[in-house]
Amino acid sequence: FFNKSTSREITINIPKDFNKDLELHGGAGNISINGININKLKVEGGAGNLTLKDIVFQDLKLEQGVGNTTIDLSSKCGDIDIDGGVGNLSIIFAEVGGDLTYDGGVGKTVISIPNNSPVKLDTSTGIGSIDINAKTSGEDIYTFDLNVGVGNLIVN
Repeated sequence: FFNKSTSREITINIPKDFNKDLELHGGAGNISINGININKLKVEGGAGNLTLKDIVFQDLKLEQGVGNTTIDLSSKCGDIDIDGGVGNLSIIFAEVGGDLTYDGGVGKTVISIPNNSPVKLDTSTGIGSIDINAKTSGEDIYTFDLNVGVGNLIVN
């Protein structure tokens, strides 16, 4: 009676040329957003993992819940604002195209940027370590303001 699977999957197809605003609110379960071109994207995570891959946006607002978050950007995108929750965060940039503000919660944060990115890094952590391996261009066109509550911050 209680061993029945209640797993559900919902697929929403959005045209590639949509280029408007989109807002998603997560409950319990994983969220995966792939291959869209959008103006503003706002995601409020719940309990579950969040994956954003091959998306293009002008503005991303993310409120992490509980779970791991992976953002894999294969194209130049705009500004990113993330309020951390509990779980690890990984952001991979193919090319930096906007500011990043991260107010972290609890977990490991790894941010990967290309060599010679025009980024100024402002970092702080409550309890944990900061490891900066990235080689920036010295041009402070974009600012990454990275604040981690509890956990490690790594910028490659």
